[in-house]
Amino acid sequence: MIRIISIIFLTTIIISCSNTDDNNSSSGCLNPPSWLLGSWVHYYSNGMETYIDSKIVITNNDVVYYDYQSDGNLASTPLSVKDSYCANSSLYIVNQESNNEFYMWNYTFGSTIVYHYFYKLSSTSFSYDNFASGADPDGYVYVKE
Repeated sequence: MIRIISIIFLTTIIISCSNTDDNNSSSGCLNPPSWLLGSWVHYYSNGMETYIDSKIVITNNDVVYYDYQSDGNLASTPLSVKDSYCANSSLYIVNQESNNEFYMWNYTFGSTIVYHYFYKLSSTSFSYDNFASGADPDGYVYVKE
């Protein structure tokens, strides 16, 4: 009987400590790897001029997205993952995976899963893909600012 109670207790502890719970914690739902921390920019060129098209600032518990117009002004309000997805009950982080060359996180919105992939190209650049389930990813190269 004690053995059965011990097994039930251990199973409950293991289930309570799943990765999903860790990734959705209110203290910071994202945990990007150290190689990805910093400020990163994507440049756009139309053949006549080159300008910053977008910027991603990554901290140890947030990812903030910035979109720019061709004149250098912000196109919209920056989007903080921590403020938008971690604090919103209808949008929540489902999964995170990372290693020395890759970081991925995704969230759900209704029945749609939206993926964010970061592939390390060098110590000063990465390729970023963002797409909804079923869509083809588009890779954009970001460089350290």
